[in-house]
Amino acid sequence: MLLIIDGYNLLFHEDWHTLGSSLEEQREHLIKELAQYRKRHANVKIIVVFDGRLWVGPYDRLIPASGIEVIYATAEGRADETVVALSHQCSGARVVTADRKVAQQARANQAVVINPTDFLREWRHSANRLADEEKTPPPHSADEIKDWLHYFGLEAEIPIPPSPQPRHKRGKRGKP
Repeated sequence: MLLIIDGYNLLFHEDWHTLGSSLEEQREHLIKELAQYRKRHANVKIIVVFDGRLWVGPYDRLIPASGIEVIYATAEGRADETVVALSHQCSGARVVTADRKVAQQARANQAVVINPTDFLREWRHSANRLADEEKTPPPHSADEIKDWLHYFGLEAEIPIPPSPQPRHKRGKRGKP
């Protein structure tokens, strides 16, 4: 899946908490955070489009080690055009933008448009879910516990309670 992000729409969105004193530091922070998002969603290719840098030519692409593709469009308004063009080239892409005109054109290109609020909500939800999964170890079966106790010679010292039996639903007359 391709995720195309209107960079400044996300960076300056009220729900995004940016770090850094300069614009460059703020962009780098966003890219680092998106790299963390990408680690949790390995099947997602991410392209972030920003309006420009003078020393980078139009539509030059930088691909840092994070796996995030960054496009700097040097003329004003070129980022919007680039997002729309990418949505046209990649049918079915997801586009994160709050710009109504960009959203309308991306939808016309068969893209799924996500506003930054919804994207950030989904992002935080997936990050919280992953954190919860990392905190909770998977349950071990009684057989696995018995094997480990036997391996360490502790089966005589530590009793294993029986596994709970599944409860049967009762019929109309109290019969299973």
